[in-house]
Amino acid sequence: MNMFVAYFALNMYVGNWLKNFFALARPVRDGFPMRDVSDYGWPSMYAVNAVGLPFFALRYWFGGFGQGTLYSAENEFTTAASYTLGIAWVLIVCGARLYSGASTPADVQGGMLIGGILVRIWLPVCEDVDRLLSASDTLAGMPLATCLPLLAIFLMLLHPFTPGDPRSWSALAASTKAVAFTTSYIIGSNACAAQPWCAALEPQPQSPLQMVVRSVVGLAMLFAASYLTAAAVRTTEPLLRDAMPTKPCAPRLLRSGAVFTANGLMVSMGVPAALAAAGL
Repeated sequence: MNMFVAYFALNMYVGNWLKNFFALARPVRDGFPMRDVSDYGWPSMYAVNAVGLPFFALRYWFGGFGQGTLYSAENEFTTAASYTLGIAWVLIVCGARLYSGASTPADVQGGMLIGGILVRIWLPVCEDVDRLLSASDTLAGMPLATCLPLLAIFLMLLHPFTPGDPRSWSALAASTKAVAFTTSYIIGSNACAAQPWCAALEPQPQSPLQMVVRSVVGLAMLFAASYLTAAAVRTTEPLLRDAMPTKPCAPRLLRSGAVFTANGLMVSMGVPAALAAAGL
């Protein structure tokens, strides 16, 4: 999961980095801008993820046709059906963006291209990244819990940003959420795996009622973490506005980072610990 979460964050970061770098406005229809003008248009993040996420999973588990994995050779129908659904998903998502007018053909084509490039880059290195993120206590000579936050801060400092343009804030906030969640998720999952009770959470046959109870508990804890963190951060926002009057987006970025940091820790460690303690 560390590898998949890191790949999703890579998609979000690169796509939103490019949005703010090129700063291409969304399309105009009949002389008026579309209702969704919250961020820039190129590349379409829907297209990036529509291509990137399913086809990373498909290539990782099944391989390509004619040169697939042992799993795909033993499950030819499942392989073909999964690829068919993946292609249909890309067509539906990208077609919906074009039909609604929210994205131009160039936005969608750019998103598909970026998504395809990131898949090709990630596949050869994903296992090495997984080992690095999951099996190492240190990274670059520092504890992982220290190195990853520093790396996250460095990446966000490299992110293009226009202080006076709210469209730039949206893309920056999306990258902040993805990087914050990934950082805390990896730290939390590694800490969880180091605990003796983690072995008790290996998948076991469960009744539908058990699955419903686990889901309700997990979602309730995730909601509580989001709500309480957002409420706590809001109390500091007036102070931040006074301290940084030329950066009106700072409170929003702080809230995004704090909430998704809490979500990452809750998903990776808080919920598993609660389920283990409750015997669920």
